[in-house]
Amino acid sequence: MQQEPQPCERIDAFVLQLKRGGGRLNSEQIARKTVGLLRGICARSRWGNAEELMEIIRKEGRRMTAAQPSETTVGNMVRRVLKIIREEYSRLCGGSEENDQQESLHKLLTAGGLSEDFNKHFAPLKENVMEAINELLIELEGTLDNIAMQALEHIHSNEVIMTIGLSHTVQAFLEKAACRRKFHVIVAECAPFCQGHEMAVCLSKVGIETTVITDAAIFAVMSRVNKVIVGTKTILANGALRAVTGTHTLALAAKHHSTPVIVCAPMYKLSPQVCTSRHTRVSSVTMQIEQVPSAVSRSGISSRLGRVAPHKPLSFPCGRSGQRPGGLSQSSHSRSRGMGSQRSGVSVDSPPLGSSSFRSFRLKSQFQNSSLLQSPKRCKSGRSRRPLAEVALRSSLRVSSMATNRSSLAEDRGTRGAGSVGSTGLASASLVCGSATSVGGVSSPTSSAQDLAGTRARSSSRPGSILSYGLALERARLAKKGFSAPVISTMLRSRRRSTSLSYIRTWRIFEAWCTDAGIVPFRASLPQMLDFLQRGFDKGLSLSSLRVQTAALSCFRGRIRGKSLASIPEVARFLKGVSLLRPSVRPIFPSWDLNLVLSALTKPPFEPLLACSLKDLTLKTVFLVAIASARRVSELQAFSCRSPFLEFSKDRVVLRPVPSFLPKVVSRFHMSQSVFLPVLGSASGTRDQQNLRTLDVKRVLKRYIAVTDDFRRSDHLFLLFAGHRKGLSASKPTLSRWIKEMIASAYLLAGKTVPGALKAHSTRGQAASWAECSLVPPEEICKAATWSSLHSFSKHYRLDVQCRQEAVFASRVLTAGLLGSLP
Repeated sequence: MQQEPQPCERIDAFVLQLKRGGGRLNSEQIARKTVGLLRGICARSRWGNAEELMEIIRKEGRRMTAAQPSETTVGNMVRRVLKIIREEYSRLCGGSEENDQQESLHKLLTAGGLSEDFNKHFAPLKENVMEAINELLIELEGTLDNIAMQALEHIHSNEVIMTIGLSHTVQAFLEKAACRRKFHVIVAECAPFCQGHEMAVCLSKVGIETTVITDAAIFAVMSRVNKVIVGTKTILANGALRAVTGTHTLALAAKHHSTPVIVCAPMYKLSPQVCTSRHTRVSSVTMQIEQVPSAVSRSGISSRLGRVAPHKPLSFPCGRSGQRPGGLSQSSHSRSRGMGSQRSGVSVDSPPLGSSSFRSFRLKSQFQNSSLLQSPKRCKSGRSRRPLAEVALRSSLRVSSMATNRSSLAEDRGTRGAGSVGSTGLASASLVCGSATSVGGVSSPTSSAQDLAGTRARSSSRPGSILSYGLALERARLAKKGFSAPVISTMLRSRRRSTSLSYIRTWRIFEAWCTDAGIVPFRASLPQMLDFLQRGFDKGLSLSSLRVQTAALSCFRGRIRGKSLASIPEVARFLKGVSLLRPSVRPIFPSWDLNLVLSALTKPPFEPLLACSLKDLTLKTVFLVAIASARRVSELQAFSCRSPFLEFSKDRVVLRPVPSFLPKVVSRFHMSQSVFLPVLGSASGTRDQQNLRTLDVKRVLKRYIAVTDDFRRSDHLFLLFAGHRKGLSASKPTLSRWIKEMIASAYLLAGKTVPGALKAHSTRGQAASWAECSLVPPEEICKAATWSSLHSFSKHYRLDVQCRQEAVFASRVLTAGLLGSLP
């Protein structure tokens, strides 16, 4: 049987492969191979303590890094493994995890280095280090999937997307989106190696419509592009991206056309290195992208800490560095423009010619209004082998110039495209990370959640990003218990999306609170968790909100004393005290007048329908269906305009949600309920009948479907009426906004002040309460609103809509007394 090669032999082969340009290995394969080699060193080399092991790792790390200095992934993985060894050693030395406070930036900069002695021998050190490295390998395996699963947040149907060259990360990102969306991809060929051709072939094999263009055609085609998605080789510490040739040109064209740019990269591509030059002054061009030299300096590893030791920056002869393309701002540092070049300053350690296809440029952000958006910072642990739930988070990074909520932004406004709404191009790039821990292992401080310059929404609050964060936590925790991947996927669907979002938002707040208090979140004790709940109570949270927080903490923290958090007597007593100190009070009077709104719908600009604008017709249709059906916004969004889900008969209209829709309560009763809306009034009847006909849902729906048929791009009943997504299905937030806008418009037309805190969900309570006032049988009310019992209506929705009529008695008495009327 052939003997397995020794670690030194495997490293020699890997070094030779790196010297030849890495062969066909991508960055993920290089990262995994580097960690695998370092794991072999830890397992098979002879060492007695942490100092000896780190010296071996440093020696081999220098050798692998020197083989290909431009491949920063190798150095990043070496630094990560060194950090694992130091933290495992510190833990075995008895370092306290909960009392190890996060160091300030000033302390990190002024510290003289670690003074800890790593010469002590600990028998469990090898086992702990090997286990932590195995967890790192598991983390690396899921990086591509974690990035790809966020594709649907950024890519929408019928969009035109541009990319450049070949990037496996971008390829997986686009292929994941193609499973649910149909879009067109334009690939710049990336001369001189023309890797874009290979990218186009890969995308076309999975059914993505692809077009290959030359690099010279980028600017001409950019006006048709909705967004740009590119990959990167390295993200440097000064904000520079080392990417394929042509990326800078692509970014300039995107900036000129206000097209958003998304850069997809895993966390292991974050490098502590800085790319500088002595002879080329770095100057900002108009679009605030700073040009930096095209090669990464060769850097060594500190003999003690395993961090980057700065070498002399590389200088390259560039006779035209003072010139900027496109007539943009010029560098103040002029140089000779002759054919010759200066020899001075050329380093003997310059990277091989094979890496010249990569260029670097920096995304210069306006930090006054921008923020580094990432997961809450973690307190320093005494060991690097964190729970797998934490490990699964540090896997992906996206640099995006557009931090917007696509579910509602620009849906009903006439905009050119996705990039023209609140987008500032690359100048307002936001960093969205899967974790706050950098590759080097130093925790980054939690940044303030401010909007980037010109953007509308916070990237950190994007539902998709937050949900991915939470699913990674739960998936890792369940995997650690031994459940298979299919079983975990099924278990993760046990909660609705809204519930999962509430839970993970609570957990992220709890993580930030634990970090400030120096507590490990997954090891928080019961008193500490009650302190967190008390903090929420002091800030004004209601009992229901605290119950949600309790359930969220129980979900992610796990059981305490073998019980869920809510079932522990101390927690139950705490919540009981909250209910007495701050009892929940439900409003019993309607916040807006239904009669006033319905009266406005019978007058201009909502009547006559033939003269009604598309926006007013949409608002009227949505409101009438909502108030007449007493259904939730999610059900309104699920209605279809196609038969048999929409049927018109002589005396009624029947609406049914599409079969794929899941109601809030998934049961046979709730899934089989149709909406029946009667025909009202008559065009030839009395004046009251004619007024009533203006509120006839059948008449309004027929007109709405006829008007929207020309631009309809979705089978959903309610469509967006403006913007580049005109004709597509309106989202639930958009429908809610339309209902509130309809109520506000009615008050403004009547010359009255618009009530505060309008809610679209209030139409359910209004409709059911007025039906009860009109003596509709309780069982009919419950059936129409899909309540299984009258208890839900009486406890949560019943309103006193007769409060004004109850004042008639006192009014008549006082009037009669004043006028001296006799009975």
